[in-house]
Order: sequence, then structure tokens, then C-alpha cells
Amino acid sequence: MSERKEDIPFEDGSDRDDKSEEGKEERKEKKKRVKKPQGQDSEESSDDSDGNESYESKKNETTRRSKFSSTFIAQNLENFSGGTDGALQHFLGALERARKVAGWGRDELFGVAVMKLRGEALDAYTSADCKNWKELVKCLKERFGTKEPRAIIRRKLNAIVQGPDENPHQFGQRVKTLMAQLRPRKMTEESTAVKELLDQHLCDKFIDGLESKLRRTVLSQRPKSYQEALDIASFEYTLDTLETRGRGQQNHWNSSRDSPNCATSSML
Repeated sequence: MSERKEDIPFEDGSDRDDKSEEGKEERKEKKKRVKKPQGQDSEESSDDSDGNESYESKKNETTRRSKFSSTFIAQNLENFSGGTDGALQHFLGALERARKVAGWGRDELFGVAVMKLRGEALDAYTSADCKNWKELVKCLKERFGTKEPRAIIRRKLNAIVQGPDENPHQFGQRVKTLMAQLRPRKMTEESTAVKELLDQHLCDKFIDGLESKLRRTVLSQRPKSYQEALDIASFEYTLDTLETRGRGQQNHWNSSRDSPNCATSSML
């Protein structure tokens, strides 16, 4: 009696012989599904590289156009040389609109604004040593923006004096700020004669408000302009500061030398 061979089921649950025609066909089908056609990998990698190059070129073109438009917008902004509160608000408003269109950040806006400053506005920025957009706006508003009546500003200008811890340059900036606020609102372009008149008025107010000793020194040299008066006052103020500091150090050295402890140590 022949032994019966035990049937071992396949993984898929079937009990067919692996050498049967059906088994062979199934294995062929599996190989076809697993094996990729020759050249498919190279075609896909080629498609990916072409796509990356296209993306990078579009990105570079977008960046180039953005830089061009930002430069164009910045170049077409009006310069600001000072003036009245209305002129300042117009300048700040134009900058804010340009920022929205060009997509600038605060640092870029600050850089563009500084490049557009001229004359007294540039002088105010340089004196205040602004480091960012917020400081620049504050500086310009303090110098050119005012809502006080002209009569009050005029009284402040007539009573202005140099502070005890204020150097001539700082005091001069305060005088110039009040003078700028008193300038007629419709005055945009000034003739040479008007500029000379305003400078002489500024020079007189500056000298009148200086500390008494410094004022006498400046008056004795008869400056012909505000800048000349400022240079003389700054030079004399620096010399006086150095002399005062030197006398203080000399007095300290003399008192140390004459002290009992110093005398005892020298005898030893």
C-alpha cells in the first residue's frame, strides 16, 4: 500500500504544486510587478533635476524683479530736508506706503529713509545718532513736528539758555529745533538772502543762550555764521573741560601728598 504524501499549503493558502503551470505563471506576474522597466529610474531622476532647475530659475527671476522694483520705488521717493510738521507727515506717509508695496522690513525702511534725508533733517539724524526706524521717527518729530502754537514756541526760543551739563553742540540742536518750528509753513524753497537771514537769527539766539563766560569768548571773536559760532564755543568748552579736569587731578594729588599717612610712609 503506497504512502500518501502530505499536502503542504502555500503561503496564499493554496495547495497547488509549485511546479504547476499556474504556479509558474503567478511567479512571472510577480516578477513583472516588482521589476521596473529599464531606464525608468534615469528618466525619473532626469525629470526631478529638470523640475529643480526650473524652480530655481523662477525663484532667481522673482528675486531679481523684487530687487529691481524695490530700488525703483526707493529712487522715486522724495527727499526730506526738514520744514514743517505737514512736510514731515507727508514724508513719513510716503515711506510707509512704499514699505507696503516693496515689502520692506523695518531695517530696510530705516536705510531708505536715511538715504532720503538732506540738509537740516540729515543734520538732526547725525546729531541724534539714530540706530533704527523708531529712533529716527522720534528724532524727526521732535525736530520738525509740532502742535504747539507759534507764540509759545517763540517764548521758548527767547528764554532758551544752555544747561549746566549741556555742551554747545547739544544746546545748538535745541535752538535749531525751535527755529525750525517757527519757520513759515508755506516756505519750501529759500533764497540765499532768506537763508542768510535765518542763519544770522540762529547765530544770535545761540550766542545769547550760552553760558556767560563762553558767550563772552565767542562774542570777542565776532563769528559771521552759526557754524562758526558753534565751532568757537565747542573748542573753548573742550579746553575749559580739560583744564577743570586737570585742576581736579592736581588738587587730588596735592591733598594725597600732604596727608599724614603719606608723610609717615615717606619717612619710612
